[in-house]
Amino acid sequence: MEERSEADKLKFLYILGGPYKSLCKILTLKSGVLLISVIDIIFGIVCFIYSIKKAVEIITESSNSLNLYVRLFRLIVHVFAIPFSIFAIRGCYKLDFKDITKYADFKIVEFFLLTFSSVMIDISTENNDKNTEMGFMNLMFMIFLRLVLIFVIKVVWSAKVRLRYNEFMLFVHGEEALKFMQQPIDMKRLSRNVSFDETEI
Repeated sequence: MEERSEADKLKFLYILGGPYKSLCKILTLKSGVLLISVIDIIFGIVCFIYSIKKAVEIITESSNSLNLYVRLFRLIVHVFAIPFSIFAIRGCYKLDFKDITKYADFKIVEFFLLTFSSVMIDISTENNDKNTEMGFMNLMFMIFLRLVLIFVIKVVWSAKVRLRYNEFMLFVHGEEALKFMQQPIDMKRLSRNVSFDETEI
């Protein structure tokens, strides 16, 4: 039976299972965090440009719309992901769990801020639009996005945990490489090969 590491005993948010060993068994945790970080940076740059447009719109129109302010707040949250994503990229190459921890902590805070702002937008939209079917579809879409975000956060959290417990091989090269490195040497096969070589000499 494969021995569980100390890292595997931890639970994400106490109830959502132990840390991943890879990203969907396709990418290593290092590649997964790098991919998520790059997407965050690109999206953050787009949101930065769009937030300037929204801010100008609020100032020029002297708008007091709560919906507009909340949407601007969401854009700013995405912009703040840029520096934390840079920390994550640096942590991946330096194998520094502290940098990954900063990113993981931000992703959790980001999750709650985006969820809260989404609820605020939905409430203000429902006050203006009584279309029940559209409101239900928006709710389902919001729940789906939150589930995706939880998965993404758990990937980053898993990377943090693996580095914290010095599981560098698993973080960088993945589970298959780790199993290969931990595979015991077949001494009988080795002795047969040595005997065969000696007889040839």
